[in-house]
Amino acid sequence: MNILLFDTGDVRNEYNEPLGIELLAACLERTLGSVVKIDMKWYSKDGLDFSIDRYDVIGVGIHIEGISVFEALYKMYESAGSSACFVVGNTVSTFGYSQLLTQYPDILCAIGEGEIMFTKLVEGLLTTNNIDLRRIPNMAYSEKGNIVVTNRTVCNLNEYVPPIRKFNTFIKEKTGIARIEASRGCSWNKCSFCGVAHKYPNSKWRPIPVNEIIAQLIDLSDNGLTSVYFSDEDFIGDDTERFRFLVEQIKQNVIAGKISENIKYFISVKPTDVADDERFNTIEMFTQYGLKELFIGIESGCTNQIQRYNKCTKVDTNSRVIKKLQSLNVAIDLGFIFFDYDMTLQDIQDNLCFISKNELQGHSSLLKPLRLQPFTKIFYDIPAEILKDFSLEQMMYAYKFKDKTVEEIFNCFSSLGLERYAHKVQSFFRKSLSSIDEREESRKQLVKIRVLQFEALSIIVEHYSGDSRDNHILEEQLAYIKSKIIKLGNLYG
Repeated sequence: MNILLFDTGDVRNEYNEPLGIELLAACLERTLGSVVKIDMKWYSKDGLDFSIDRYDVIGVGIHIEGISVFEALYKMYESAGSSACFVVGNTVSTFGYSQLLTQYPDILCAIGEGEIMFTKLVEGLLTTNNIDLRRIPNMAYSEKGNIVVTNRTVCNLNEYVPPIRKFNTFIKEKTGIARIEASRGCSWNKCSFCGVAHKYPNSKWRPIPVNEIIAQLIDLSDNGLTSVYFSDEDFIGDDTERFRFLVEQIKQNVIAGKISENIKYFISVKPTDVADDERFNTIEMFTQYGLKELFIGIESGCTNQIQRYNKCTKVDTNSRVIKKLQSLNVAIDLGFIFFDYDMTLQDIQDNLCFISKNELQGHSSLLKPLRLQPFTKIFYDIPAEILKDFSLEQMMYAYKFKDKTVEEIFNCFSSLGLERYAHKVQSFFRKSLSSIDEREESRKQLVKIRVLQFEALSIIVEHYSGDSRDNHILEEQLAYIKSKIIKLGNLYG
């Protein structure tokens, strides 16, 4: 049986390893061996310049903003008159399967972890022409105009099968980003905006064996890859001792020369991880052996908003956490959802005050709106009249703001389109650059852009908060700021 596993690639022109299809390939190979012939293709590398008619099964991982690539591949599939079983997975399939199946009723959608679903599907196709799809977990499909969702399950990560890393050479050539997992799920798992509870149903945080992680890091090191992003939602989880052991193992292997000291790591942690002194000490030790960037989802500097988001933190905790992180030699990527549909003008001012007080103007993308995604608590709770159109491309619903002034502020700021220029610099910063000076220079330029973005929003808020609104002055001020941001962004392509 010939199987195509295809990844739609990254819209930011970052070469992020397509870990999903590499994991599927590994599971298929271990379970079915030589019975299947697997061909992995990555849009970022291969484009669509290949023939599709020789495959029996086609599996496509669709990322956010990857719909156009999927649609182009599906047209190839239709034009070829292919009878292959067409399966989609990844984020868009997990959260947008209803919309996908409405438009493409002949495809099958994987929900959440695709390893079990895809492997059982291929096993079934090998043994019968009349497969019972209802027996295959983690799947959605269309049957007589109705969408059927099968039983949900999760993988046993104690039996984790490491990915087949086909693209190492290409990633190294393009100074791209290698991906690895140390766990799946979240030990908190209660944030109202987050879809992890849907992605991994009724599941707690699940670690991958440390020896498996170290073996993969040694392999990545041997292949000369130096930017390694842990894709975990919650890297530390609820196991402080395991986290310490994992970092100790990385340290020992760096000292022994088995893992390159040039590897730069990225991890995601919770505010409570940094607030905990024991965990923070381990984070600090990790910075001495490769940790260069850390994502932490504080999400807000406003008490009302933090309560709406049901975060495992408070405003004062966030402030303490930021001060602790600023003492480290590590880039900090702050998760911050500035705008949400329930927001008031006071909430905006609280957030601006928090950012200024903690000197965060140059940090991350702090001015983003809430991504209103299906299958999240906040989605189920939102009043129907607030909802607007759903974008399958962006995998989110547009929505109205309850407060008219907040909506005016958001529309004015978002219409500037400033984030695209920050993405250019951020993409360059994340690459495995040979020159430390280049990386540091790109970081400085990114900080300048973030500060200018914050200045633009502050001007807009001041304008809409006042009684006298001079639109001409506002337009002149914003045009000047935007011209400076464009100039900085264009230095990087």
